[in-house]
Amino acid sequence: ALRDAGATLHPVIAYENVAPQGFAAALSAALPVSITTLFSPSAATRLAEAVPAASRGDLGEIIAIGPTTAAAARDLGLSISAIATP
Repeated sequence: ALRDAGATLHPVIAYENVAPQGFAAALSAALPVSITTLFSPSAATRLAEAVPAASRGDLGEIIAIGPTTAAAARDLGLSISAIATP
């Protein structure tokens, strides 16, 4: 609609959700742990990308902040032990 009205649009990337450099190595060095908490679906994605399926037992009990995060984690093959409730 804006272009149709004659506006010139310039894409701007204001936010990018990526794991920090060295994340997988730092996480691997910290494992094993007793509990892992997930506060967002993107955190579940980063965790699943960084920890191979064979090593996920080293994550201990995985707790999700809510049902949306839990669903995303499960879709990525992570086993959720509990979901926080308000």
